[in-house]
Amino acid sequence: MTRFLEYFKGRRELFMTYKIEDLSKVINTLNEHNIKYYVFTRYDGIANRRTGAWVSIFERTEYETQYYVYVDKNSLEQARYVLKEVGENVSL
Repeated sequence: MTRFLEYFKGRRELFMTYKIEDLSKVINTLNEHNIKYYVFTRYDGIANRRTGAWVSIFERTEYETQYYVYVDKNSLEQARYVLKEVGENVSL
């Protein structure tokens, strides 16, 4: 629902990843070029206090959290251009 509401706020999805390293590269690049961004996370794991450690043993914890980067629709093309020019190894 949050992602749906972002569209009506005038924001567009620029990037999505499960890797925190890729997220930090994109955020650092956007900061260097003064492009305002918004980060949203979505946790898909099932480990909690009730299930304990047994369930999380077999989960791939690196794929539990999705990270979304949004920018204003007026900044979308500039953000895409900047990321491609810098040569970040991210898929847009």
